[in-house]
Amino acid sequence: MLRIRLLKPSPTQVLVYDSLGLEFLQETITNEFSVKYLNLQKSLPVVLRWSFFNDFLLNLVNCRFSLRLAYIISLIDQFRPQIVLTFADTSPVPGEYSSKRPETLVLSVQNALRDTPSLSNIRKAPVYYCFGQSTKQLFDTKNIPYQRMVIAGSLALGLFLSQKRIVRPSNDLVFVSSYRVVFEDFESSPTLYTRCQAKAHECIFRNLLRYSREHNLRLTVIAKAKVRKEGEHFTEEKSYFERLACGQPFDLSSTVKNTYNSYEVALSAEILVSLDSTLAYEMLSLGKKVLVGLGISETLSKERDFDLEYLPDEVLLSSKGYDHFKSKMNELNRLTDEVYQASIAECRSKYVSQNPDYPPHERIKDEFKRHLAGQTIHQ
Repeated sequence: MLRIRLLKPSPTQVLVYDSLGLEFLQETITNEFSVKYLNLQKSLPVVLRWSFFNDFLLNLVNCRFSLRLAYIISLIDQFRPQIVLTFADTSPVPGEYSSKRPETLVLSVQNALRDTPSLSNIRKAPVYYCFGQSTKQLFDTKNIPYQRMVIAGSLALGLFLSQKRIVRPSNDLVFVSSYRVVFEDFESSPTLYTRCQAKAHECIFRNLLRYSREHNLRLTVIAKAKVRKEGEHFTEEKSYFERLACGQPFDLSSTVKNTYNSYEVALSAEILVSLDSTLAYEMLSLGKKVLVGLGISETLSKERDFDLEYLPDEVLLSSKGYDHFKSKMNELNRLTDEVYQASIAECRSKYVSQNPDYPPHERIKDEFKRHLAGQTIHQ
């Protein structure tokens, strides 16, 4: 149930909009700057000020009578921020606010790979820190205007790499879960896309189970959720995989207590298998051996319309059959690291352009410093 809470905003230099990825965003803000947070999850903030209601009425007209958009913009205005930062990169709010408040730096950080459906709510974007060239190409192809596009790589991965050492491989096979908890039954979703996703996901997992059994390999599944609290349905997900496994042993790795655990497990894999996970493309950018299953479903391939042609044949499944799956896995196992790196050389930075020497959180810090240089908060 949505609860109402009283909000008493005060001016700040940096305002973090939405709670998504908060622990990542906090790493981009140095102690020298004042920061406040505007969280709209499961609550409706109310400001009891005449200035707020007056601004709301004006914004209502400017926002073409979109109640929600006008209300959020009015809430943000109450903080008089010089910077607005968000991980909710598919929200229409950052772009709209940026266009109405050009003196404010509004910075949206991409948190997952994007396609046309996921960008359907965005009419315009602010300064957008994206994963790689494929995201910029998607915005340009769909004619979505943006204030500025910065190809910076993954914020979460950049933070992990700056804090952790890359581990030696210890897991033979790792599968990245695409389990969804939006519906009571993943396989019985009312939407065609999710039903196709569930069938393809099950097919790949069953093939991987068979392959691991035949080759006596250890199989680890990375549970859904790279962002903390997305793993709240871990018990349901565990039951789902146990039902598919029919008693065959496998490990299920959770991110509920350790957000970076997914990276640790993924980096430990000899081969990482995924239907269509951001994590797989992040690992590809680091040169890891991956196998992506998106190509086994025509429906999924059409819907997920970032350019799959960048991917070499070695890392892309194109058939549901086990023989095809087995052939792909055997081929990846046979490839020397030198040959594999050569095969992915042209694509590894297309989706996620990761630069360990200048990670996204450092780039964002520098952007803040440039914007705030010489500026003060007007009380």
